Amino acid sequence: MPEFEIHALAVGGGHLALCPVPGRGGDYATDRDHLIDWRPALVVTMTGLSELDCAGAGTLPADLATAGIGWRHFPVEDFDVPGEGAPWAPLSREVHHLLAS
Repeated sequence: MPEFEIHALAVGGGHLALCPVPGRGGDYATDRDHLIDWRPALVVTMTGLSELDCAGAGTLPADLATAGIGWRHFPVEDFDVPGEGAPWAPLSREVHHLLAS
């Protein structure tokens, strides 16, 4: 299996990064530790909770909280866009604030 990778891009005063669901390659604990070691201020999960569970990452929100890392859930179906009325504006403001600080 490929190694869990975090792909970062400098944005504002911080970094915006993308990564697969921890555990998707079969080793949730190693992937989770790699993500926590990266020390993000906030992780936004864009998968459904059932997909997290299937990957073995159902405890990700609690694991991040234990590490002092913020977590927000903004699920979007694969190959889809957020539904009308999705709460993007508050999340966008929070992310922009973090990137600027």
